Amino acid sequence: MKQAFALVFLCISMASTAYTQVRFGLKIGAGTASITDQQLDILEAGGLKRFGIALKEAAYSAHGGLIIQVRMGKQFLIQPELLLQSNSVDYSVRDFSSPGSEPRILKEKYQYLNLPFLLGARIGPLRLNAGPQGHVFLSSRSDLGALEGYKEDFKTMTFSWLAGAGVDVWKTLMLDIRYEGSLTRFGDHITFFGKEYPFEQRQARLIFSAGILFGKKK
Repeated sequence: MKQAFALVFLCISMASTAYTQVRFGLKIGAGTASITDQQLDILEAGGLKRFGIALKEAAYSAHGGLIIQVRMGKQFLIQPELLLQSNSVDYSVRDFSSPGSEPRILKEKYQYLNLPFLLGARIGPLRLNAGPQGHVFLSSRSDLGALEGYKEDFKTMTFSWLAGAGVDVWKTLMLDIRYEGSLTRFGDHITFFGKEYPFEQRQARLIFSAGILFGKKK
């Protein structure tokens, strides 16, 4: 985590001395997750099926934080960000040790510190940008913890990529839409009876945000 912060601030320092203008800002936004249905069959140590876990709903995520925008000439931009993101997921869980029981809905919430580092180009009021994003795990709260054999194993840091577009209004208001593709499989933190049970697919999200930049634009 310290290395990620050091890399971001090193890039900012280099950009600040080499190029014409640095502006700071704040942003908030929300994202929608795209994950198809799949059931995980959880096996006990003896090989018997114990639980069936299916993704019921990946609710909207919310984020907010800081922007640093470095303008290179009239067209090109470097934009690192520091964002706190909160996510919520509902799982439908069936316990096969209780025949005839109805599935239960169990909720999971988790928070990440997101570190996007975007390169972009400006075409009039339109901005195009793309780049990598690091996710530093902060905390979680999960109803899955009540299930026998469950243990969460969130990775300290994971990565994704971003690509999107935005427009600037009145030179200070930023409106953005981005597509995010994860480089790790969804649910890779889920373990039962010592075995990892990730879903087969990687999470994709559509992200909407609004921000404000401070300082006069040159």
